[in-house]
Amino acid sequence: MGIRQTLSDIKYVALKASQVRRDRTEDPDPLSLFLPADPGLSAWTEGVRIIRHAGGETPDHERYTNSLEAFEYSASLGCRAIETDLDVDHDGRVLLIHREGDKGPGENTLMDLHDLLGFMDRHPDIYIVTDCKNGTLMKICASLIRLEERYRKRFVIQLYSYEDRVLVESIGSFDNYIFTLYDSGLYIWNSERIVKHCLRNGIGVVTMPSGFVRMNELKIYADYGIRVFIHSAVGDETNDPDACAGFMKRGVYGFYSDVLTESDLS
Repeated sequence: MGIRQTLSDIKYVALKASQVRRDRTEDPDPLSLFLPADPGLSAWTEGVRIIRHAGGETPDHERYTNSLEAFEYSASLGCRAIETDLDVDHDGRVLLIHREGDKGPGENTLMDLHDLLGFMDRHPDIYIVTDCKNGTLMKICASLIRLEERYRKRFVIQLYSYEDRVLVESIGSFDNYIFTLYDSGLYIWNSERIVKHCLRNGIGVVTMPSGFVRMNELKIYADYGIRVFIHSAVGDETNDPDACAGFMKRGVYGFYSDVLTESDLS
């Protein structure tokens, strides 16, 4: 950490301010000028319709634990993508934890980044989708970018705002990104603008709250080769296979789910 981290934080603030100013200007380019996304940007989602949320449930049906038990249980069920909450402690250690509310590991095993890499060694076909909490995106990406390529290429960096892609790229480049719309009111913004942002910035996958699913908007994403995952902001829709089947008919590609597996959607 020390001086290097301080300089990184200063660079982050400066870049973010610059991007926010740029974001407030109108985007005059019509979507018709854009080509569809390179299929390679969403290649990690091939055969992946379920992203297990917060590690997925444990064998004892506990949720939001981000624990070793949850990860291993999800792997045993054949899941190939797992989302996890990430935070940084006062010593700079990356932890797999959601600190808000009643969402900790409980009696289960708390993991840090070293433990996660061990899990990835045991399950070399699983992708890890990040959810960086409490403003830790840049600090966590700084830790991940230093990993060996065999690990780094299996992380999917979740971005929360229009400026985040540029900010992350100031540290280093990752192979996989997913743009989430739940933060900063993005879920009510113009879908064409979101699609143009993805096409300009090499993002092939978007995730949004289930309540934002509208057929006309989903068609825009599909027309430009961007795959849409949804999560349940309210309710339990993405843990219900019948509800998910209905969403898939409307053009949703996949789901963040606590309990479902790929076989539940077949």
